[in-house]
Amino acid sequence: MIVRSRCFSNLKRTNAGFSLLEVLLAILVLGLSLVAFFGAVGEGMAVVTAARQYETARTLMNLVDLMEPLDLEDLDRGEFSGRFDGDFRDYRWRRIVEPVGAEEDEFYRIETRIEWGDFLNPGMERVETYLHAPSARREGWVKEPAPMR
Repeated sequence: MIVRSRCFSNLKRTNAGFSLLEVLLAILVLGLSLVAFFGAVGEGMAVVTAARQYETARTLMNLVDLMEPLDLEDLDRGEFSGRFDGDFRDYRWRRIVEPVGAEEDEFYRIETRIEWGDFLNPGMERVETYLHAPSARREGWVKEPAPMR
């Protein structure tokens, strides 16, 4: 004689799988996680691009100082500008020379800018320097232009 246990026959099949609500909730959580992840990746790429542009601007600023040195005898002119060639054709430079105080003091504010981008998405790096021309002359601060290759 075989005796059957009634334990298993009384179980309902309610725990057999996930409900539709649980599946939808899991998909929602996964979707929100992916949106946050890809948003963070996009922001990271934007930061890396901006850092690369600023690093390039600093390098080009040094190049401007070498290729277009200031002439201590001609500091009254005001504004100088130019463009770069080759890989840096999207970058422009501008140097603004303004006297500070009385003209006979020969004290100048020199602002050098590297600009890139367009009207809707401009970028700029700038360095401001102050120069006392008599001290610079006394210390032999006369730059010769770098030779052109």
